[in-house]
Amino acid sequence: MRFTALAAVTALGSALVFGGTATAAPKAKAAELLCNPPVQTLGVDPNGGLWLNRHEDPVGGEARWGQAQVLGGGWTGRTVAGPDGSVFALIKEGEIHRWRWNGTGWDAPPPGQAFDVIARGDWIKKFLTPEYRNRISFDNTGAMVTIEPGGELWRNPYNPQTRQWGPARLLSTGWDRYNAVVTSWDGAIFGRDAQGRLFRHHHNATSDRWIDEVGVEIGNGGWQQFTRLFSPGGGLIYGMTTSGQLKWHRVTDGKLDPRSGKVLISGWTAEADITAFTNQCFENTLSTPDAPQIAAKPNSRTNLFASRDGRIEHVFVDHQRSLFHLSQPNPGAEGEWKLVEGYDNFVGTPSLTENHDGSHQLIAQGADSDLRDSRRGGDWSPVGAGTGRMAGPATLVTPQPGQVAAVAIDAEGVLWGKLQNRANGVFSSWRRIRVPAEGAPVLSATAPTLQNVHYSTKPDTVRIIASDRSGKLFATEVYTDLRPLGDNGSKWTQLGTESGFTGQVSAITKGDGRADLVVRGADGQVYAMAEQNSGFAGQKWQAVPGLTVVGEPQAVHSPSGVVGIAARDAAGALYFTERKADGTFHPWERLASDAPASATDPSVARYRDNQVVLSFRDAQDEIWVTALTWGAQAPGGQKKANTGKATFTKIKKKR
Repeated sequence: MRFTALAAVTALGSALVFGGTATAAPKAKAAELLCNPPVQTLGVDPNGGLWLNRHEDPVGGEARWGQAQVLGGGWTGRTVAGPDGSVFALIKEGEIHRWRWNGTGWDAPPPGQAFDVIARGDWIKKFLTPEYRNRISFDNTGAMVTIEPGGELWRNPYNPQTRQWGPARLLSTGWDRYNAVVTSWDGAIFGRDAQGRLFRHHHNATSDRWIDEVGVEIGNGGWQQFTRLFSPGGGLIYGMTTSGQLKWHRVTDGKLDPRSGKVLISGWTAEADITAFTNQCFENTLSTPDAPQIAAKPNSRTNLFASRDGRIEHVFVDHQRSLFHLSQPNPGAEGEWKLVEGYDNFVGTPSLTENHDGSHQLIAQGADSDLRDSRRGGDWSPVGAGTGRMAGPATLVTPQPGQVAAVAIDAEGVLWGKLQNRANGVFSSWRRIRVPAEGAPVLSATAPTLQNVHYSTKPDTVRIIASDRSGKLFATEVYTDLRPLGDNGSKWTQLGTESGFTGQVSAITKGDGRADLVVRGADGQVYAMAEQNSGFAGQKWQAVPGLTVVGEPQAVHSPSGVVGIAARDAAGALYFTERKADGTFHPWERLASDAPASATDPSVARYRDNQVVLSFRDAQDEIWVTALTWGAQAPGGQKKANTGKATFTKIKKKR
């Protein structure tokens, strides 16, 4: 019998319905393969004829076939099937045509069109070349997954109802090690390398998380024998060999079924396209994590940032949960207001940093638990689609060589991160930061604190400081690409022995490269810790007496070269202190008693050589700003802040 091809799913679409709430990473029972036989495949013969054939035993892999059927001719480009009877034809003119087999015939194209042309561009032509022919696949949702030049793996959803693409997402980099990509059920993505090894990776599109970015090898090599690899879903892999044999394989829980390798047909044209509709089989597990409940966070702190061009940047979520940005040329100026559009239900304090080229990058959490990012050159881009499903806000950092990184914590208390693909580039998907499990704390939802750490004799790192659910504080370091250090170097270290700390740690890096940390304790006092030459090992938390505070005190690198601290009391009064030369702290000094009560925690940033900018928002959501200057001599000759001369200016919000 000469092998031909397969057809559309007519009844299966309604069968793929799951009740209840999906949970992350099922562990107890093995995945069960469910199909609605027959599995329908499509094959192109040497003359461009498209054939449909029906495999009657997709679960067991026996060579039982139904009646073959020719669906038409002229299929001379690259033919790849998607879900629900869809077939995508990539042609040499640089177009993608979408067809849909409904079980008895082809759906009509849009009115007035001979073909349903869904994409145009020279980028399409590469997938007709031998090098890239196997680097494109459509998953069970209809999203196109491609390996692009340079090794970037992209996923671009297509909606046949609206005839719209996107939003396209960069999933990962480094996929140039693979010469073929195959998608299967629930985000399983297989890659074959030049040595003939096949690896299964697992990506969840809803949260944009990698469940398994590293990948697990399937079988023991030999996959280079296949000119085409494709899947009808559910972990089934069909492959056409160089000798024209179609072979069946099944992958369950990351392992190759021992029955795999069965020959389903012989005598087919090895280089001809062969494919299958991608949602015909599925497994009874889903990997989508639950969206954590996110509490409202009224009067969240403004993120204050001094740009390298000398401007002062404020980003905050207002009472209506909109995300605003104020940019001032100096602390007393009215400045320029911008609304960051695209979403209107943010919570908490956004994180802000600069890209390598000086443009601004921010990320903020929505009430739906997803994180949304935006970039500003002139205007802010509308925030991207929400991703992550994290328990708390994310924090940004820009290490060298300039690729911005974001870090957040999920509902299980685990660290996740994502990284730009290049300096000033786009973010790839969230991946777990795999610090050693030994001694790892279960982290709270409080936003982590990130610091760049420079070493003269070894690679730079990013320090991550986070609290566990009892309020103990821990630190670890990872490489600037968020991968763990070798030789167990990324293990967690507890900072001090105390527990009960609340809120995010505020951290600065002084001119000598060492850090100072500031946080609120369970007793309402501010506590500080200074890094020594040996790091934080053996260091104790130092109470800063004389004031009971609320919220999160903020640290700043003062012009006198020490740590300064701004804090708020329960009445909304603001106070400032800084470390003295002997290591103790000056008494707390109240700032501008004639200013209104602060409804938010204070925000501070070093500004130019001898100033610190401090801001807060009042109960009406108006921003008040002052600049502290240094000049008064403290005992011992050290200069200190002129807090008595600080006056706040109200910056009226302009929508």
